[in-house]
Amino acid sequence: MENLLSFFEDTPEPFWIVDQSYRLIYGNKSFFVTSQNTYGKQLQAGGNVLDLLPPASEHYQLWKESYDRAFQFKQFSFETNRKDQFFKNRMKFEFRLIEILSKFVCVRGILLDENTGTFQFSTLNKDHTEFTLSIDEDGNILRIAPAVLNILGYFTEWMENKSVIDFLHPDEKDLLRDFFRNNESLDATWCRLRDVNGNYIWCNIQMAAFGKMNVDRKYVISINEVRIQKTPANAYVPDTNILQVITEAQAIYIQNGKSKPAFDICLKYFQDESIVPFAFIASLEWKGTSPFLKIIAHYGKWINAGEHKIKGLLDRLSLQCQVIQKSINQNEPNELHNGILVRFEEMVFMMYLLIDGNEITGVMVTSDLIPEKMDAKVIPVINYFKPLLVSVFHGSRFLKNANAALHKLALNKDELQSLVTSLDDIILEVNAQCELVNLWSNDDALLSMPKELMKGKRLLEIKGELLGKILEDGVNDVLANETPKLIEYMDPLGNVHNWYNAKMNLVKMFSGEKRVSILIRDITEKKEAEQLIAENFKKEKELNEMKSRMITSVSHEFRTPLATIVSSTELLEMQIEKESRSLSEKTKDSFANIYEEVDRLSDMMRNFLVMGRFEENQMPFKPKLTDIVSLVRKIIRTRFLSKFGEEKVILRIKNEPVAVNIDPSLFWHILSNLVANAIKYSPPQSTVIVELQFLEEEFILEVRDKGIGIPETDLINIFKTFYRAGNSDEHSGYGLGLAIVERFVSMHHGLIEVKSTVGSGSTFIIHFKYNL
Repeated sequence: MENLLSFFEDTPEPFWIVDQSYRLIYGNKSFFVTSQNTYGKQLQAGGNVLDLLPPASEHYQLWKESYDRAFQFKQFSFETNRKDQFFKNRMKFEFRLIEILSKFVCVRGILLDENTGTFQFSTLNKDHTEFTLSIDEDGNILRIAPAVLNILGYFTEWMENKSVIDFLHPDEKDLLRDFFRNNESLDATWCRLRDVNGNYIWCNIQMAAFGKMNVDRKYVISINEVRIQKTPANAYVPDTNILQVITEAQAIYIQNGKSKPAFDICLKYFQDESIVPFAFIASLEWKGTSPFLKIIAHYGKWINAGEHKIKGLLDRLSLQCQVIQKSINQNEPNELHNGILVRFEEMVFMMYLLIDGNEITGVMVTSDLIPEKMDAKVIPVINYFKPLLVSVFHGSRFLKNANAALHKLALNKDELQSLVTSLDDIILEVNAQCELVNLWSNDDALLSMPKELMKGKRLLEIKGELLGKILEDGVNDVLANETPKLIEYMDPLGNVHNWYNAKMNLVKMFSGEKRVSILIRDITEKKEAEQLIAENFKKEKELNEMKSRMITSVSHEFRTPLATIVSSTELLEMQIEKESRSLSEKTKDSFANIYEEVDRLSDMMRNFLVMGRFEENQMPFKPKLTDIVSLVRKIIRTRFLSKFGEEKVILRIKNEPVAVNIDPSLFWHILSNLVANAIKYSPPQSTVIVELQFLEEEFILEVRDKGIGIPETDLINIFKTFYRAGNSDEHSGYGLGLAIVERFVSMHHGLIEVKSTVGSGSTFIIHFKYNL
């Protein structure tokens, strides 16, 4: 209906629709302006149209009787008197009844005198100006008044002996032909005359006949009014029959939601009015990129063709729709609103596209129409139905999608119901006022009160002042920030103090309302397990601390005996050498073994002490600007060269050295452990390479050996405390050295890499930043 009424919105004539209660259903712009100017009152849609008039006045009675007569006789009209106090211009009002879902009367007001864009002939006639045409029985112009020529812009010589039918709009050509056949006086009616520029102008004419038939018969056409209006004169103006059919089709579709009955009503009208002998409506669907047309409704019979050919026609039309749709997608200019001529096996069809937005949703096809000969009235009549057909297609698609969505929703509902049934949890849904809207629970024993009493209550009322406030604060936080929230709380339900968590999520309803869903889960077992784990962790921590203290204490205790052993061994060695003046090789080896084992035990005790202090968080980190090259040389000289010789450890420097920010004490342990391991796991005659490389943002310490290497499977574990590689059993050790290295490198925010090949050796690469 909206598509239909949009035609009348900007027309200069007032147009409005009322129901049997005189309620205003629709009024165009001109109606509201005219009502305001005439009666000085405003009326809103839905108001009583008689409220515009003074009660008990003649005008009130006139309009009320006019509406009533229109409802009774389906059609009625009256003209206003020139002396009417409410009308400055003479008007004619036409009432037409539309009877579908409910009864409506459409009222169309025609201005007979003064109007913007209208030539006022009543004034001109005072000057005896003629607005007439004289024609013969064949329609040839015999005489034309100069005033008419001025309006149309033609020359007299050119128009005379021309047929007046050539100057009429195609829709009105039968107007004169019918008059010639019927030989009766023609009442005032509206038609369109073409001016010299090819534009059509609306004229209100009256025609009379003089003389005997087939002898001296002549006709005089008097032009009562010429109107130039906003709506193009060559646009088709729908009559009440079309309005009735479209409204009926739309009503049928609204009633049952099916497109075919609505389409059938439209197509039947085409056949009953002899517009086309056969027509069908088909929806355009797609399989991938291939279109195909599916007939939904058809009416009439084909002429000169059988229905067996319809498949070939549909295939042809489908391909043409594909080409047009492609041009639409590419924004190419294309005439889409008029009929498209299609020739198929010596037949002529017209295809009218039904377009929703930028998508072809279907077509209407009519047969046996030859554009050169067909009545031009066909195209505007058919086009006028297109908005309705498109809206029905759109509605059908919407209903189809809606049904699919409802089916999917039903499945989702079943799945959700099944899921909720299987849950042992409680689900609450609350509104912005923290009032309980919905509740799901499979165990009512978990609820604070019966379900029927909980709905509509606030969480404060359900859970009490303390716990209710915690939950409501969480709900308000979710509503304000639109982010999920998790709250853990203890609920003394039935004097049993159980732990629960409430997971809150925002829910946006279709209406725009915001709600919060609360999933409440019993986490008592989880809390008890967490408490047990925490207690075990505490005990384990205490045991580790006791172990660390014991190791530290034992290590300290070992240092004194070891020092005594060393000093006593040195005195013994000096005494034997003094008495015997020399030591035998066997004695020298014995003393060397004692010193070596004491060194090994000292290193071990030193590592135990360092690791113990680290685990007790008593290892200080005191970085300072250090000459790293001098520090490295000192460590190599004091720890290794005196014992293993000058060639055992070789230092290499790359790039210009710079002072670096490190903890010298911790770096001593890092380098000492790496070099000690390299010597331990390498052949006696091999050399360990220590390399310092100074780069722009970091310096790199690299220790390379040619020892036994580390298996690939052990590489990820070598920095763990007390871990030893699988191929290191022949060498003594406790797996502390690399663990200390990794921890001290981390304290410097450094990065350590290991490259190793079994049987070829290992390389430890440590990256130190200049700025810690």
